[in-house]
Amino acid sequence: ARVGRDGALSLRFERRDGRSVLAGCRWTMPLQVLAPMALDDAASIVCMLNPTGGLVGGDRLVIDVDV
Repeated sequence: ARVGRDGALSLRFERRDGRSVLAGCRWTMPLQVLAPMALDDAASIVCMLNPTGGLVGGDRLVIDVDV
């Protein structure tokens, strides 16, 4: 039997009124994201985290970001 977890993260950003905003977000454990933060500039910040005990041998993670 294979050891480890399969996690995925998909983020999609769009340009709205001159700013980059998070338009789509999907994730599966062990990946997770916090609510996006907008600063004074046109950027959007998204924090990715792993709330489990950490990554171990056999974990497979797929991260897709569309800007």
